Parts: sequence; C-alpha cells; structure tokens
Amino acid sequence: MTAPTSNQFTHLMTRLGLDEPSAADYLGVPVFTFRKWASGERTPSAAVLRLLDVLGTIEALAPALHAGFLPSQSRHVKKSRLKRSTDSVMSQNPV
Repeated sequence: MTAPTSNQFTHLMTRLGLDEPSAADYLGVPVFTFRKWASGERTPSAAVLRLLDVLGTIEALAPALHAGFLPSQSRHVKKSRLKRSTDSVMSQNPV
C-alpha cells in the first residue's frame, strides 16, 4: 500500500465531485490535514490509506451504498426536514 500523491487526492475530489471541506469530511479529518495531504506536505497514516482502499472497493462494487458515505446537501436537508416535522408534531400536542 503506497501513499497517495497529491494528484490522487485531486482525482478523488474531482471523481466524487467534492470540494476540500467535503473531501475532508468524507475521510473524517480536518480540512487543514486534508490540505497537507493534497499538497504533499504530509503523508496519511496507514489507517487512512486502508480507508481509501476500502472506500474505493465499496465505490466500485456497490455504488449505491458508497453514495451514502458521501457528504451531500441532500442528507443535510433530510435532517432539517425531519427536525421541522418533529417540531410541528410536538407543538400540536401540548403536554
């Protein structure tokens, strides 16, 4: 397992349609850390390299499942809709 190059991080972002903050969220790291990896200033740990391998395998074998790992606006919208619907139900049922 070799360390990804900055081009591989750029390719990951392009392929998945992610900006730096979303790519960092996808990998579960701070944006600062992701930028250092993408610039080649730092090398990801073995655990991160393994995570990239696993996510790549899931992306290839089960794209629909992989889509659930991607940070997206639609997931945030669903959460806020759920909260609003819960709030409105609670306001209709006084205690």
